Amino acid sequence: MHPFKRKFKTLISAKELTQIENWWQKLSPENQTSLRRLIEIEEEQDQQTVAIQLCGKFVEQEQVQKNDVFWVNHFYDYIISHELFVDESVPHIGGICSATTLAEQSIRKGFFPVNYQCPLQKQDCIMVQLIAKQKVKKGLALYLKFKIE
Repeated sequence: MHPFKRKFKTLISAKELTQIENWWQKLSPENQTSLRRLIEIEEEQDQQTVAIQLCGKFVEQEQVQKNDVFWVNHFYDYIISHELFVDESVPHIGGICSATTLAEQSIRKGFFPVNYQCPLQKQDCIMVQLIAKQKVKKGLALYLKFKIE
């Protein structure tokens, strides 16, 4: 049986399905094998998922992001609850500080300026520590990477 039957039987009429079956039978075994493999590849791709990785890189100044869909409310909860990979290195465990309105605004903008100060004056503020660790003083720009799994 050709591989289209299970895909098409709910989409097209029985008469048209018979026409496809007749066409399939006229194909050489090599062509049938090639087409089956293409269909299998398509089905495998349908099963793939996308992983999101929160990343950061140190930059001289904030880059204006107009209507960047990644920094809308839908991603905010994801961003604050996942690890941050800075400059493609080992992940910074602990996520991103979101304890204050200023931190939340910085996350939504996707940028923590080089002079970011913790409004709570916490010595262990995640973002202040991250920015302070760098040798050349730059702000931290956030971005997302997508990887097909």
